[in-house]
Amino acid sequence: MRLKPEIQKLSDDQLRAKTAEFRARIQERLSSIPDEPEVDAGGPSGALPESGFADLDRLKEIEDRRSAALKEVLDELLEEAFAVCREAGRRVLNMRHFDVQLIGGMVLHEARSRK
Repeated sequence: MRLKPEIQKLSDDQLRAKTAEFRARIQERLSSIPDEPEVDAGGPSGALPESGFADLDRLKEIEDRRSAALKEVLDELLEEAFAVCREAGRRVLNMRHFDVQLIGGMVLHEARSRK
């Protein structure tokens, strides 16, 4: 793993802070995608259409964009996250994850992200 020397140099606090860093990177990527479709301001006080539901196609588009962005950022974080996991296991349990365990985790991630 090419990140191994870099991750090994981190202090325990720096290694622990990686979780917050990963969460922030994910949140940053997702924050550019709206949670809800824009409301048509033409109606009274910007109310939803009379059906009471937002445009379902737009909701589906937002959901698809969020899923694609999440998959993209998780794929970008994968190698570093697994390096952090391996190093944490080595420090806390004094045991190193086998390569096949990490590969299995990557396969599970890939299968989950395709759903």
